[in-house]
Amino acid sequence: MNDFGKIFKKVRENRNFSQRKVANGILSPSLLSDFENGERDIKLVRFYHILEKIGVTFEEFIHIANDYEFSGFQRILHKVSDLYQSGNEIALKKLLLEETAKNKNEDIYHELNCLMIKVLISEIDKGFTLSQKEKDKITDYLVSIYDWAYYELLLYNNTMRVLGSPVIRQLSEAMLSFTKFYKEIPRNKNLMITIMLNTMIIFVDRKEVDDAIKFRQATEHLMAETDIFERAMFLYISGAIDFYRGKIDEGKKKMEDVIDIFEKVGSVNLARDYQQGYDEIINSAKET
Repeated sequence: MNDFGKIFKKVRENRNFSQRKVANGILSPSLLSDFENGERDIKLVRFYHILEKIGVTFEEFIHIANDYEFSGFQRILHKVSDLYQSGNEIALKKLLLEETAKNKNEDIYHELNCLMIKVLISEIDKGFTLSQKEKDKITDYLVSIYDWAYYELLLYNNTMRVLGSPVIRQLSEAMLSFTKFYKEIPRNKNLMITIMLNTMIIFVDRKEVDDAIKFRQATEHLMAETDIFERAMFLYISGAIDFYRGKIDEGKKKMEDVIDIFEKVGSVNLARDYQQGYDEIINSAKET
C-alpha cells in the first residue's frame, strides 16, 4: 500500500484536511505520516476509515490512483456494453479475438469475458451460438461463488438469456441471498434490479408466466420510489403478465401507459422499442 499512502497524501492535501484531523480516533498522526511517506502500511479497515474522513469512497480513490482512467477490467466491461448497445457486431468479434489471445494462461476471468462477449454477439447474430459446454461453464462458475460481487452480477446479467429456465430460476433466487451484503452498494443494487427485471422478461418471453409472477414481488421490493425507469419497465412487464393471464384490457393499458410515458418525455427510441414489443405480444396472442 506504499503508493496508496503517497496518493492519499495528495488527495488529503487537495481537500484541505490536516493529518491530525484525519488521524483523530483512527490512528496516530505519526503512523499516518509514515503511511503517506511510503514507510509503513496500515490495516485495510483503517484505510477505509481515513478515506471516509476526507469524503472519498474507495472506488473514487482507485479511480484517482489509476490517474482518472478506468481499470483494464472496467474498460472492457464498458466497451462490451457500448458495443452491444450500438449493435456493433464486427467490433465485438474483434474484441473477442483480443480477449481470446489474452487467455493463453487459461485465466478464468478472461475465459468468462470471452463467453460473455460470445453471448452478446449471439444476440445480434442469430447464427452465432454457444455450445452447451460453454453455457455449462458460465453456470458452474456462478453456482460455485457464494457471495456474488459486481463481476458475477454483470456476468449473469449479460449471459442469462442463453441459460435454461431451471438454471435462471435457481440463480435469480440465489442472487437475492448471495448478495445480501452488497445490496447497500448503489451500483450493485441497481444491477440486481436490472437482473430481476430481465428475469421476469425472460419468463414472460418464454410464456412461463407463473415464474415471472414469482419474481415480481421480490423485484418490486428492491426498487426505490426514485427508480423511475425501472418502475416503468416493471409496469410494462406486469402488463404483459396480466395480458397472458387473461386480464387482456388491464394488461394492455399498463403497457400502453408506459409507451405513452416514454413518448411524452421524448424517449422516442424507447417508445418505439416498447411499441414493437407490445405489438409482438398482441400478435402472438392472435396466432394462438
